Amino acid sequence: MTSPFFSSGQAAADPAEARSVQPEIFDDIEDTDMFTTEPVVNALVPAESHEEPALSAPPGDDKHAELSLFDRLENLAAQRPDAPPALLVERDSVLPNIRRLAKEPPPAALLLQWESAIREAMADKTQDRIAMTWLLLQTLMMRAEGCSKVEADRLYTEASELALHHYIAVDVVQQPYWQAQRIGIDLAKAKRQKGASRLLHLRDMQARHTSDIERGEPVLLKAWIEVIVYWAQCQYGDGALSKYTEAQALCMRLHGLPSHADYAQQCHADILRQRAAIEDGGLRLQHLETAQALLDELYARAPTAAIALAIAQVALDKGDVLPPEQAKEAYSHALMHTFLAEADPRWRTESMECRLAIQVAYERLPGMPVQGNVAVTLASRLETLTGQRPETLRRMAEMFLRNADFIRACHLCERAWQLGSVTAELLSTWREACDQWALSGPQSDTEAAYRDAVRQLRIASAMR
Repeated sequence: MTSPFFSSGQAAADPAEARSVQPEIFDDIEDTDMFTTEPVVNALVPAESHEEPALSAPPGDDKHAELSLFDRLENLAAQRPDAPPALLVERDSVLPNIRRLAKEPPPAALLLQWESAIREAMADKTQDRIAMTWLLLQTLMMRAEGCSKVEADRLYTEASELALHHYIAVDVVQQPYWQAQRIGIDLAKAKRQKGASRLLHLRDMQARHTSDIERGEPVLLKAWIEVIVYWAQCQYGDGALSKYTEAQALCMRLHGLPSHADYAQQCHADILRQRAAIEDGGLRLQHLETAQALLDELYARAPTAAIALAIAQVALDKGDVLPPEQAKEAYSHALMHTFLAEADPRWRTESMECRLAIQVAYERLPGMPVQGNVAVTLASRLETLTGQRPETLRRMAEMFLRNADFIRACHLCERAWQLGSVTAELLSTWREACDQWALSGPQSDTEAAYRDAVRQLRIASAMR
């Protein structure tokens, strides 16, 4: 199947032609650098610039000083010497971008350390003040995620003032990047609100930023796509579908601009995947097929870890709606790409999350037995990493429940709940863990833990 609106002349990879791999085969493969990946380009920095900073710059050079700061920041973010840091500074663009490797907000103490180090660097006149301000702005926004409303509002105000100051101060070429940051800050404020207030805020954003979006600057289109996709996620039914259609149209506009086709194609595929989740029947499969074609075509010319993971996620979703035999092929295609993505430490957690989801889905196909301890081993490995999604924590709990490890199962369910997930599936898994624990007869040394698990389950159930 070829791309529906990209005329590169190259056909998308056919999932049926991908080498067939059963999920259990890969369990014993060691983590190796299977290929060199490219860092993901931030939506708010020029995509045309891919020059690496000169690592061998002389000691007095400004770039050298910046790199020293970047390394110091990453060292602060490293939780263990053998693990990747919770935060990375991506240096492949004109302005440095902070990439988070975990879903939950970084520790407040870490962000305060980063803020202090960046402000200290800003006081040094030899540093690139614009780059330092860009880093500070991102740090303030991450801090706001875990703060009270009053403190978050203060941080948003400072971030807004910084963005506005630089928007006015920089030349006309750089202005769109700072305006895009202002849109991002506005979106963050919307996410702190609820219900009607949030929708009113989004409508107000549309009124205020329409003229900016009409300019057609790539960085502004990227920022606005994020707004529209979030808006779609806040809606139901036709309202959500309308917003996804609007986001797709923006992707097509972006695709026609120089040096932004790859970003637009990946973004469009992600929107189609999200749209498929709220569609039924043939439309759902159609959107997933289109997303798969876009990503397979993109991976053929730009084989990065991020795209490999996106392919795996779409193939997993396809497998969930296909007949069993076709589902096996889709899951094999997905699994192969999770290993390609897992070679990059920045995507390791998400890749292993996807692997666990594939394994669980594969074992639930008609006539498929549980494949030994493959899924349990994956769950144990994921425990050593950070940033798991609530749904992954629930799957991990299910795996430990297989081995009657009730304490770990209940603990993982509680963690998922604390991350804001109170789904029926989570409560069902948690309840089953408590029930089986009760039937097994808790020992004296685990009685207190059992009672606490039951108490937390009751609180979570009451809050749903």
